[in-house]
Amino acid sequence: MLSLVIWQYNSFAQFAQNPVDRINTYDNDARVKGNVKSVVIRCKKLSTDEKFFANATDWKITTKRHNKSRSYTKDEYRQDGKIVLISSYDSLDILRLQSQYIYDSLNRLVEKKMRYKNGVIRTLETYEYDILNRWAATYSYDSSNKPFRNEHRIYKDNAIIVNYSDTSLARTIYTNNKNITTIETYLPNGQLYYKSEEIISRKDKITTQTHYNQNGEKWGIGISKSNDKEYYSKWKGNARSEFTEQTIKKNSKGDEVERITTGPLSSRNKKEKVTKITKEYIYDSNGNFISEIVYYNGNAAFEVTREIEYY
Repeated sequence: MLSLVIWQYNSFAQFAQNPVDRINTYDNDARVKGNVKSVVIRCKKLSTDEKFFANATDWKITTKRHNKSRSYTKDEYRQDGKIVLISSYDSLDILRLQSQYIYDSLNRLVEKKMRYKNGVIRTLETYEYDILNRWAATYSYDSSNKPFRNEHRIYKDNAIIVNYSDTSLARTIYTNNKNITTIETYLPNGQLYYKSEEIISRKDKITTQTHYNQNGEKWGIGISKSNDKEYYSKWKGNARSEFTEQTIKKNSKGDEVERITTGPLSSRNKKEKVTKITKEYIYDSNGNFISEIVYYNGNAAFEVTREIEYY
């Protein structure tokens, strides 16, 4: 599943954008439309069979098995749509964890604070921008206000160079040449750690990614194709177990209604397995779903409900 994450995250355009635009990009439960003030998200398991959740190969199914039926999260937004708070509560309505997003007068994200339930800061991230309003630096601090990771971006023509400090990696270079994006990550000693090349055919809407190891040897190829109603991807690594094929279908509102995945059961069990996720929705008058029931291979797994408040 590595390739799917990379396709969604590592495109040249996405990497150069404002950091706030990447908040909640992966969790469909948090996406909303319209002038939303807040969203309370709850998840209820619809199966009591723990083996059902333990044997599921879909990551979202397996994580939901640990959800408490009355715990929930609350996302709060400004009137311009920018998120300001993401709070997690337990079944007794006691705050467990909270992320706060702070913006400057130009509406740029400048701070992200993650706090424990007692109000103590767990992590702090601050962001800086260059004179062209491009995301230029990220500074990360732990609960004792000690820096543990910094990133500095340098923009050169068709490239973005990201230099790291206080990490095991030295830099990542993103290079864009028309429809080809190359990503290279290097270790502090200058050795190549990872490389990928992404080729986008805008005419056919096909994306091909080739991945290379530290020796520059090809170790995997991924292909994806998408339109407004369907997303298809295929990943093939060097090992026999590294194979995944996935088709996602969406409804007219852009929400996923079916996902069929083919691949090995695990790295040890090479037997091919096909899993099917289907979803049913109930929507409010603004086109946001307020109920999402998820089925795993025909069995009801869990329901996500959303209480949405508008300005």
